[in-house]
Formats: sequence, C-alpha cells, structure tokens
Amino acid sequence: MSTMPPLAHESSFRLPRRDARASVALWAVNLLLVLGGIGAGATAAAIVYFLAIDMQGAEFDAHRGLLAFVALPGLMTFFLALATFAGWWRRRTALARPRETGPGRRPPGRRSGRFLVLSVTALAVPLLLGAVGFRAVSFMESAEFCAACHGVMGPQVQAHQVSPHAEVACTKCHIGAEAGPVGPGSGEYIKAKIGGMRQTLSVVLNDYDRPIRAPEGKIPHTAETCEGCHSPDKDYGVSVRVYRSYLPDEDNTSHRRVLAFRVGGGDESDSDVPAIHWHATARVWYTPADETKQEISWAGVETDEGLVEWTNPNAGPSDPVSRRLMDCTDCHNRIGHEIPFPGALVDQAIREGRLDASLPYLKREALELLGADGTAGDIDRQAARVQSPGWFDELRRFYEQEYPEIAASRASSIDAAIEELKLISAQTLYPDMRTNWQTYPDNLQHSLPDGLDLVAGDSAPGCFRCHGTLQNSVTGELLAGTMGGEGCLACHGLGEGGGGVQVPSMPDDVQGCALCHVSVSEEEAGLWLADNPAYHPSPQ
Repeated sequence: MSTMPPLAHESSFRLPRRDARASVALWAVNLLLVLGGIGAGATAAAIVYFLAIDMQGAEFDAHRGLLAFVALPGLMTFFLALATFAGWWRRRTALARPRETGPGRRPPGRRSGRFLVLSVTALAVPLLLGAVGFRAVSFMESAEFCAACHGVMGPQVQAHQVSPHAEVACTKCHIGAEAGPVGPGSGEYIKAKIGGMRQTLSVVLNDYDRPIRAPEGKIPHTAETCEGCHSPDKDYGVSVRVYRSYLPDEDNTSHRRVLAFRVGGGDESDSDVPAIHWHATARVWYTPADETKQEISWAGVETDEGLVEWTNPNAGPSDPVSRRLMDCTDCHNRIGHEIPFPGALVDQAIREGRLDASLPYLKREALELLGADGTAGDIDRQAARVQSPGWFDELRRFYEQEYPEIAASRASSIDAAIEELKLISAQTLYPDMRTNWQTYPDNLQHSLPDGLDLVAGDSAPGCFRCHGTLQNSVTGELLAGTMGGEGCLACHGLGEGGGGVQVPSMPDDVQGCALCHVSVSEEEAGLWLADNPAYHPSPQ
C-alpha cells in the first residue's frame, strides 16, 4: 500500500494560505496607492485654486492662510509619500513573484502610460510645491500669520494694526530687515521659525506666560531694523504737538495744550546742548537693574576724553557683564504695540462725535467704568468688573439717578455711549492674557510730579529712569533734564519766547509742569489747529 509523499501533502495545504495572505497584502497596498493618489490629487487641486485666487488679490485671514499655504502642502506631501511607499512595496512584491510570460504579461502600452503619469507628476509636484512654498514664506512674514495664535497675541496684534508701523511685516522688526529663507538673514530667519515651532507647542499645551513678555535679546539691534527706514542722523528740529482732551468735570470742558519738544538729530556737533536723538548715535551704555529696564543702575557715555560714568545710588552695584548699548527701542519700546490709555480713546471719541460731550460728567463716568480713574485695583479685579453682566449699563443708571430728565430725553446718546465704552474696553483690556494699558511701560512718557495725577496709571518713569536719578560718579551732579528746576529746558522748549509759560489748567504750585512742558502760542508755533494735530517745523 503506497502513501503520499510528505512534501506533496504539505504543499497542498500551505500554498492556498500563502496565496490568501499575498492577496490581502496586495489589496492593502493597492488601497494605499489609490488613497495616496486621490489625496495628492485633491490637495494639489485645492492648492492650485488658492494660488489662483491669491493671484487675483484675494485677502487671506490667519486661518485660511494656514490652510492654503501650510496645511494643504503638508497634506499633499504626506499623500505623495504614502503613494510612493505603496508603489515601492507593490513593485517589491511583484519582483519577488515569478516573472510572467506568455499571454498574461502586461502589454507595453500600459507601461508607457504609467511612465507618462510618473513623468508628469515628477515635473508638476516640484513646481507646485515651489510656488506654494514661496507664498507660504511670504504669508509667514505677515501679521495675519502671527495673529493665528489670536488668543495669545491678541493685545500685540490689535495694537500693531493701529500703530504707525501697521504696514510693516512683523519679521522686519522681530527678525531683521533682511530676514528670509535665503540671503544674509537666512540664519536668523530659520532660527526664528524653529523658535516658532516651540511657541506653537506652548500654545497647544496652554503653557505660556500671561501676560506675554519678549525675552531679552530677542529683538535685533536697531541698526538691523529701524535704521533700514529711519536715519538716526536726520535732524527733525523742534516737534510741536497739539494735545486735545476733555476734563472730567460736569461740562466735559475742552482742554487744549500746544507743547514743544526738541527732537533734533543724531549729529549734535554744532549744538551746545544735545537734543533727544543724540542718544541714537552717541555711544551710551547702561545697566538695567530689572528685567523690564525701568530702573537703571549705571550709565556711561564714551567721549574723546574717555568714559563718563553715572550711577544710581539707590539701585545697588552695577554688573559690567549686563551692560547694553543704548538704541532706538530703549525709548521707542512700544512704537509698534502701544496699548492706548482709555482716557485718550474717550477724548478721541468725544472729539469725533461718537460720545456726546453734552452729557454731564461723561468723561468722569467713562474713566471710572473703564477702570482708568485709579480705583479699579489690579488687573484681575478690573477684568471682573468689566466682564460682569450690565457693568457698562451703570452709565444709564447714573443719569437716571442724577439727571432723570436727560436720561429720558437723551436715551439714544446714552445707549451709544455705552456701546462705545464697550469698544474702548476691548482695545485696552485683555482679561484672558491679564493685559491692559499699564502692562507694558512706555518709555516715551514719564511719571507725573507728586500730587498731580491727570492720567491714572501714568507711572512709567520713562526719561526719568536716568534723568534725575543718575549722578556723576566724580562730581555727584544729577543728570540734566531732572523734573523741576531748569534742567527740563535742556529737552523742551521753542526758543526764548516759549519758556516759562504756565500750562493751562495746571496747578500753580506744580513747578515741574511749566518748566518741562512749555506752553506755546498758536501764532508762535505756526499751527493750524483744525488740520494739523502734529507739526514739525523745518530744522533750525
């Protein structure tokens, strides 16, 4: 009796199993190949569409720009990689099988068609990715891209949109005027994008500071940024500015001041007293005593005779390692992201007719509701007040209690005022980021004299970080420009005729105001108050 050989018996059962597994693997590979092809084709079509409407001048907000120029190219690359892998695996599996012969072999026409598809794809993909990549780089330099993290950067973005630099791309200041993926600024550009990836992760994980603060050393020197447009040697002469405000009294009395400020230029070789922009070109070194640079412990000026040093006796010892060369941003530190003081926006709204100046005590009540009268306390308490239901309706209740006839006859004006105050609050207070107009000190201003508080919260030392604080290390004299005395006229003034005039509505016993902020007559300044809120006479 004969028996079946063991090898034949084993093969009759195992071959079908291998064929089944091979069929499943081939089906999966084909599925991946089809999905990759369809996905790559669909994303490519979407990219072409967005590029087409972009060429026609369409505006892209942060989210649509991220979708069109960042997300879709990434998805297309993923689908192409998926299809390439599936094709490679399919080819590898086919090579492992016995070579087909005879009638079952693939005809030459099919291979030629596949070669044509691969050739077109190999040509089109780099062109498409190159075009969208170029647009992506341009988009990533825009304020819209930086605003993508709108909850985090909201205060900075909104302030930038109404700043003098609203048309300047964020990267021109935060990375450098020549920043880009190629060229001399490519290194800083790439480093900034890598840092942006870390910041994106912080946003996703909700792990970031509130409020946001720029780390020291992240902003390039102004020689690489500001001086690309502004020449520090330009002589701006005397700047004369008209300040229009309204007093917090029953009549909302209009208050106008004309002040002169000697800006000058960087080259002060022919001047006995250097003007303000002298700081931009002189070699002035300083050492901050705190991270916000609101207290200066030491300053030194390089002269032909050597280094002239000034020290702050109340700030402790100075660390030579942390010395910094003064540049434009040490004074113009909020030029692109200034959060306005609510009182200034209230004045503007009254001036432009959005707030009715005939409503009694409107300026006073508006400042109180906005937390700008000094009574709101810290920012958390201020935010809680503003976010409480019906907070701004207190304005209506005030008129109902104190002026019932006006509340009845001027209801529409009161309602309009309530809505305007809500808009002003949205521009000056950001509860989620614990940020308001006091969060970031503005070094272009300075604190007010003791006993005078016309602008609540105006406590940034500004110029007085050095002037009036630092003493000459040899003679002990105070740095010129101290509040009070004749030192202020080293910076402020419009000639002999402009000095010594008391600023209107200022208390007579406040000596510093009249000596620093010189009142200038309209005729002397040559101003047209209706048309020129700021006027710069020709350099003298």
